Amino acid sequence: MPKKTFLQLYIIPKEGVSRENIEATLNKGLDWIRYAPNNYVLFTSVTIKAWMGRLREHVEDGGTLFICKLDVTNRNGLMINEFWEWLQKNEARIE
Repeated sequence: MPKKTFLQLYIIPKEGVSRENIEATLNKGLDWIRYAPNNYVLFTSVTIKAWMGRLREHVEDGGTLFICKLDVTNRNGLMINEFWEWLQKNEARIE
């Protein structure tokens, strides 16, 4: 089984694509949280390349998409409790 990891996602969809469309695609992953407009953390066992393939239709032509691996082992910040709870829950799922 592929390794589970966290990804940082920044997405501005092309015209005509709603947040609901994006989040329906994100539901194909293990879990996700939106922590700010256009910003998500994904918990997944799928590669960045695969996520680019899944999300490309929502941004080409006229949108913006950035995805990178997110290392959460050394962290600090001022976030809502829901975010920290989500992170801890999914961190415990990494094998």
